[in-house]
Amino acid sequence: YADPNRGRFRTFLLTALVASHLSDRAKKQTLEAKRGQRETEQLYSLSRAILLTDAAQPIGPQAAQHIAQIFAADAVALFDSSSGSTYCGGAEDLPGVEPLLKQVVLQGAPHRDEATGTDGWPIVLGGRPIGALAARGIQLSDSAVQALLNLVAIALERVRTEEATNKAEVARQSEEF
Repeated sequence: YADPNRGRFRTFLLTALVASHLSDRAKKQTLEAKRGQRETEQLYSLSRAILLTDAAQPIGPQAAQHIAQIFAADAVALFDSSSGSTYCGGAEDLPGVEPLLKQVVLQGAPHRDEATGTDGWPIVLGGRPIGALAARGIQLSDSAVQALLNLVAIALERVRTEEATNKAEVARQSEEF
């Protein structure tokens, strides 16, 4: 005896499984698209903030604070290897972060401190590390992290260019006297 409903049930079950799978995939793609849009908006906000930084104030503390605010990070530390300075931003501190930052610069590779949940990334310009960024609580895709690091590299290079221009202007003025 062959049950005619058995074939219909199998077809219904198979159709339901395929529909469920397609629905899950569409939801995941929608979430990923929203995440990508959010990251793009955050990166745009950071680039705008960097462009509008107060030139009379050091850019390091401003950049660290902007990153913490825009990306809702618990804590951010920015290390400028040319000056040896570390700048912090965010609601929390990153105690003992300097060794992590220096290790990241020396190795030129990202590092995660599992004990504190802190991620560190090298800031590279022209193929050489010029600093490092450490943060706790930032959730970004790898491509967004690279874009963030590129923006910070541009900001640090902008400061160096402005400092060199100012030094040249001072030297020119002293020669005139």
